[in-house]
Amino acid sequence: MGWPPRTIDSFFAEYLGCDLAALGPGEVVVTGSSRRYGLEPHHGHIFALWLVASGNRCAISVQKELVWPVQQVTRGTDVEGLTGLAGRALLAQTVARLLHAEERVTTGSGPIFYCTSGSLRVWDVHPCRPLAPSDLPEATACGLYGPYLGPSVADGTCYVALDGPRPVSLSGTWPATHMAAEIADICVPGTLETHRRQGYAKTAVSHTTRAILGRNRIPVYVTSDRNKASIATAKSVGYAQYGWEFRVQLSAD
Repeated sequence: MGWPPRTIDSFFAEYLGCDLAALGPGEVVVTGSSRRYGLEPHHGHIFALWLVASGNRCAISVQKELVWPVQQVTRGTDVEGLTGLAGRALLAQTVARLLHAEERVTTGSGPIFYCTSGSLRVWDVHPCRPLAPSDLPEATACGLYGPYLGPSVADGTCYVALDGPRPVSLSGTWPATHMAAEIADICVPGTLETHRRQGYAKTAVSHTTRAILGRNRIPVYVTSDRNKASIATAKSVGYAQYGWEFRVQLSAD
């Protein structure tokens, strides 16, 4: 794997406490991380187990007391087996049982995408521009804008697609926790229900992506397996799949 997946390896290594770039094809590693005890930024949950699979490599980051039990249940299972429905169910059940947290456990999963200047397809189906101060009242009132987007606005990577003067779809980036000079984590608050399936999200996301690439950063787009519209938007803009993630989440007490 060359650039940019190597850089994305390093980005997720910081979250996982495991050097993905050091793993060989077919290798599965389970590692304990102190990060698995705190609330994960932008999510509001504790990720007791966080699995990232990429290029037939798999890193599983867990709370430290879970390392040995998870190693036992993953032994002899390949990456495809671990990321399948049965593998995911076994991992979730193991975490819930050992942490006595059946009532607090939920799971999430989805693809991890990235885009390059060579693959980007900019959509100009609708008017689109950087979010302006004059947009904030309406964008906030309709749920498209939150204060967490402030750094993205300041950075010039927060874009709004318009229906006339009205903001109807918005794309930006999450506040960076690390590697801000190399990676930008795409955030898509959404599109107004009345304006979906009309190209507004593609327009906003593509303009945000172009702005990120123009700053020599790699845009990373993480979404849910269940969000077919989000996956379709990423692919239509030119995103390729770097890998896939699975999380066993604990709700905060």
